[in-house]
Amino acid sequence: RRTMPEAGLVLWDEVHHAVSAEWKELGEAYLKSGAILIGVTATPERDDGIGLGQLFEALYVVAQRSELTRGGFLVPCRVVLPDGAVKKLAQDPHVAYREQCPGKRAAVFAPTVAAAEAFLAGFRADGVPAVLVHGKLGLHERAQRLAAFTQGRALVILNVGVLTEGWDDPALE
Repeated sequence: RRTMPEAGLVLWDEVHHAVSAEWKELGEAYLKSGAILIGVTATPERDDGIGLGQLFEALYVVAQRSELTRGGFLVPCRVVLPDGAVKKLAQDPHVAYREQCPGKRAAVFAPTVAAAEAFLAGFRADGVPAVLVHGKLGLHERAQRLAAFTQGRALVILNVGVLTEGWDDPALE
């Protein structure tokens, strides 16, 4: 909207986005106005290698993943990887689900809607109740599918770019 409320202190969540082309101008404008910027993120390292030092002077680690897991804030994870370098998907998600965690509540992060729909078909062929959410769904439909997962009517939720930041479902196994 190109309007900024006046602020002497800006507390910015998910601050790893602050140096993106879309947001950098905002941070620079607040710095120029004399505001103090405090940013928080669980992702201080960006995939594109752009550092947060353009807007922030210091990085403070306030908690490690192990501490947050012990405190019940994060779900403990067991990572299963194939040996060696992977050039393509090592295993269809429904096959991995069947082998690693049958009957458990799971989330699948798919790269495209087409891939997610193919993965969904695999789960359904195996008789696993699953739902898919993505950005092109209407809000009502998305809410219904999320509720199906949250309420346990679906064991698996597949998503494309929706359950990325701020999603939390304590029932996820």
